[in-house]
Amino acid sequence: MSAVPLSQKLVVLCMLARCQHPLTSEQIDVYMMENHWSDYMLVQQLKAELVEAGFVTVSDDAPYFYMITSDGTEALDLFISAHMPPYVRNQVENFVADNRARMLNESTVFTDVQPQDDFSYCAHLRLYEGRHLVMDLRMNFTKKQDALALAKGFRTQAESIREKINMCAIPAELE
Repeated sequence: MSAVPLSQKLVVLCMLARCQHPLTSEQIDVYMMENHWSDYMLVQQLKAELVEAGFVTVSDDAPYFYMITSDGTEALDLFISAHMPPYVRNQVENFVADNRARMLNESTVFTDVQPQDDFSYCAHLRLYEGRHLVMDLRMNFTKKQDALALAKGFRTQAESIREKINMCAIPAELE
């Protein structure tokens, strides 16, 4: 028998269903704990149980994206009314509605700055749409602050960068 209450599993399924895009493992951990819906150890167990039951899938590569499956959606619809208190359901739905932009940004924009052997700094910038990597850029800088400034700018301007990339895409009829 699982030590994770069904209501906590439903919170994760509800979050994934309402935000309508994949969430990283870290996002699920943070959102569950910052809202006091669960503690860290139970979140790890409930994620594993949801994957094992086939209610969520996880991408093969880091960052590990979690997505609700059709079985997960069916289970949510079947159990949400009877096993998730209405006030918790409202909390989850309000949290997602109030934090949709934050959640999308945190699951689509990844930056990292690492020192290199030649005493330079590499800014690694990645942009995802859903589970799909659409941009992977590495740039080297002689100054760490320059690499950090680029990473910060990329995080804050990701939406406009995504729009500009989409505008530059070649229409299918021209390929």
